[in-house]
Amino acid sequence: GSRNSWVVLDIDNDDSASTVTAGFPSNNTSSATEGNSGTTIKPVVVELSGPSADPVTVYYAVGQPGYGTATAGEDFLAESGSVVFAPGQTQATLPVTIYGDTEYEAQERLYITLTGATGAQIVEDQAEGSRNSWVVLDIDNDDSASVSVSL
Repeated sequence: GSRNSWVVLDIDNDDSASTVTAGFPSNNTSSATEGNSGTTIKPVVVELSGPSADPVTVYYAVGQPGYGTATAGEDFLAESGSVVFAPGQTQATLPVTIYGDTEYEAQERLYITLTGATGAQIVEDQAEGSRNSWVVLDIDNDDSASVSVSL
């Protein structure tokens, strides 16, 4: 065996948040089919760690510049928004607008991030199992390659 003069020690956080946390469920990847034209609204689930006695507002941004392969304005609508949880509500959906096209292309990816909250705290990534403050949305190509024959 090999011996080292050092050791790696992982310290797991066993403290719970002092308030309700907002985050995306542990399944960090969702997908949407783009369609051939117009727009498709893809609902993306965001959740609270538990019910709150007061309303909670969670702020989000669709499309993180520098991350993903989808192009804002061409493949999806890059926007910021908010969703309000009524007292006792623990799940809500964020609407993500996908633009359809007939271009044969690879699957494209974009990120949605939670940017802040009122009445809750944004979850620390993976501090509560595998819940995160971001989620990946894959836009699935639904167009086939065209074949052209020249004689």
